[in-house]
Amino acid sequence: KGADAVEAAQFLVGRLESIGVVVERACEDLVTRGSIASRADVTPQAVGLWVRGERYKEDPFPEPYVLLVGGLWLWADVNAWLARHGQKHDSEIEHLGARDITLINAWLLEHQASAVA
Repeated sequence: KGADAVEAAQFLVGRLESIGVVVERACEDLVTRGSIASRADVTPQAVGLWVRGERYKEDPFPEPYVLLVGGLWLWADVNAWLARHGQKHDSEIEHLGARDITLINAWLLEHQASAVA
């Protein structure tokens, strides 16, 4: 519910708080090459070709969100890329992008500060 991700988060946080749950932050849905392969129902080798730019050169694979352990990608970026290339993806779920997560976490900080005051 809500016009955008922040409004949807505000609604959800309100519902959770009504049953005693404290929401501290929104977390990124980060994926490894292996989890991308699993979620897209392809081989890890296929993901390696995408990551190295050996396939779909006209629309490169998203850059890693974090450069640790061989790279971690934001699933929202990968899912959108998979959709553009006709690969298996989450078609009925709108995943939070980096900007949405940042805005939600900024709102959560303000919300928590106002609850203490």
